Formats: sequence, C-alpha cells, structure tokens
Amino acid sequence: MSEKQQNNLIRWTDIIFKMAVILGPILMAGLVIYLKDIFVSRAEFEKMQPRVELIERTLLLMASQDRLLADHEDRLRALEQQRDGRQVR
Repeated sequence: MSEKQQNNLIRWTDIIFKMAVILGPILMAGLVIYLKDIFVSRAEFEKMQPRVELIERTLLLMASQDRLLADHEDRLRALEQQRDGRQVR
C-alpha cells in the first residue's frame, strides 16, 4: 500500500470514528426513548397485575378442567368398550 493510500485510509477512518462519536450517543438516546415507549411503566404494571392474576387463575382452572375432561372421556371409552365386549387394557 502506498503512502498516499495509507494516509487516505487513516483520514477516512478518522472521519468515521469522529462521526460515530457524535452520532453514537444520539442514536443511543433515540433507542432508549423508543424502548421506553414499548415497555410498560411500573404504575401501568401494578395497575394491570390484578387482571393478569385473574387470567392466570382462569388458565390454571381451564387446564385442570381439561385434565378432568380427558379423564372422564377415557373412562367413558373404557365403559363403552366393555359394553361392546372389547378388551380394555
């Protein structure tokens, strides 16, 4: 690499780093502001917590009812198979 090319490379690298020093904090501030708008605040979180807990309880109840329903279905199938004379495991 010639001395002129080397000086050109150093000059452009210097310019890029100087721009990054100026634009970096501005871009980071913009990113922080953007992310702050995406996530909920502590007050919003606490306000929604009772509803979230209600939904969690409802989902747990639905899951237990699903298991209960599957158990009843299995028992009914076994009874039907016994009635029809088929063997049940």
